[in-house]
Amino acid sequence: MRWVLLPGFDGTGVLYEPLLRALPPEVEPVVVRYPADQICSASALVDIALSYVPEREPYVLIAESFSGPIALRASSLRAPTALVLCASFVKCPLPPVAIAPLKVLGRILSRWRPPKWCVRRYLLGEAPDDVVALFYSAIAAVSPRVLAHRFAVLLELNEERTLAKLNCPLLYLQATRDRLVGTRNALLLQAHYPAARIERIEAPHLVLQAQPQAALRAILRFLSQSFGARSGWN
Repeated sequence: MRWVLLPGFDGTGVLYEPLLRALPPEVEPVVVRYPADQICSASALVDIALSYVPEREPYVLIAESFSGPIALRASSLRAPTALVLCASFVKCPLPPVAIAPLKVLGRILSRWRPPKWCVRRYLLGEAPDDVVALFYSAIAAVSPRVLAHRFAVLLELNEERTLAKLNCPLLYLQATRDRLVGTRNALLLQAHYPAARIERIEAPHLVLQAQPQAALRAILRFLSQSFGARSGWN
């Protein structure tokens, strides 16, 4: 089955490499990439996501962090076989007053290399050094003005009503040591979509990078329990 993977805040898709290396051969991964040098609205990012999904074939939509609400909106327009959200949110997890200073931060991220201790504390924990290097290469590949604007895009995304339109199995992977997206985001999701399954993984925010094997096991187990023999992963 095809898995369509929506990237995190950087939008490059580079950070999916640890998960891609762990995938079984029966999975056909498609990594979505947002423009690195073009400012896009939330609606434009949804259109980009939809351009990658098959029109008639079954597919699994997987989205991490920033792309969670984009995946929710895309799913309401072209339903996936199953939806997986990783350390993500239904609506902006930050207060509006925080967006302006974060836009300034976005502009300097490509010019200033965040110290490794900061990346590990807030994003990657004890992930291997090569995964930390992936993070730096992903951020460096994106225009500072694009990164800055993505903080503003967060304010455009509130998919609480979208959840009512969903009609597919939904898994939420919650990183237990997430310092960016708190527990209340998973609870909000479940409040609006009680059928959602929440799987907790001992990991920092970038759970697919820090614990790709554990995340993959959780996703395969979810698909197997949701579809049985049809999933091919019993």
